[in-house]
Amino acid sequence: MPEPLKHLRDFAFADGQYLSHFSDGDTCVMEYRDWQERLFRFVFSGVALVQSFGGAVSLCDATLLTESELIDECRRVLADDWGTSGGPKSVALTELTITDDVPLFSIVFTDVQIIGPVDDKDRMAYVL
Repeated sequence: MPEPLKHLRDFAFADGQYLSHFSDGDTCVMEYRDWQERLFRFVFSGVALVQSFGGAVSLCDATLLTESELIDECRRVLADDWGTSGGPKSVALTELTITDDVPLFSIVFTDVQIIGPVDDKDRMAYVL
């Protein structure tokens, strides 16, 4: 089992809440509040794609995949960008999708580090 999957399969996503994310290209940081109201920070690296449809108001769950249409699309786009016919097939990609009634946040990446619980006073802030 790829290392990112092991870390993520051990995490209790059920009845949690996707809060926010920040991406600078190859890295994405996402904050998630678990069912015990603890704040966790996920630091994804080797990010190929991030999709977000807004924050969740109700409770979420997550799915993990190593083969999906979204991963195939990332490989196709990266192949065009890198000028190779087959794309980066040797790179193990993982898809994490956080769902409410619909998918709210999807990310395709190569590795992840889970930090937390994090104190609420250290939560990522943003200015509108």
